[in-house]
Amino acid sequence: MEKFSDSDFWRGIILYGLNAATYKIALGKILIELSDQGVEKVDWDLLSKSFFDSYYDRIANRIHMPQQSTPGRWTVMESIVKTHLTGNISKTEAIERVGREAFDNVIPRNKTWIS
Repeated sequence: MEKFSDSDFWRGIILYGLNAATYKIALGKILIELSDQGVEKVDWDLLSKSFFDSYYDRIANRIHMPQQSTPGRWTVMESIVKTHLTGNISKTEAIERVGREAFDNVIPRNKTWIS
């Protein structure tokens, strides 16, 4: 089995992630913040929670700029956060949805490098 460097993983996410919204930039921001906190390995649950918290702050505090150029069209993250804000799902349910739905076009779910 070929071993990949951290740089290889980062390059794979940035260059080959298909999402045109701000997900890749948000992912980079979150990974840098976690690294600054001394986190060396990010499991899927922590990544999902961090991603939700980041988008929640942005949307709930009305620092919201649409991520899609089509008016009225929401990204998966916008939909999850707005559903939580309306009280239709709990924070725990929202974070679980992030883990299941939000990363499909950003992070290839290759179990050889994601725990």
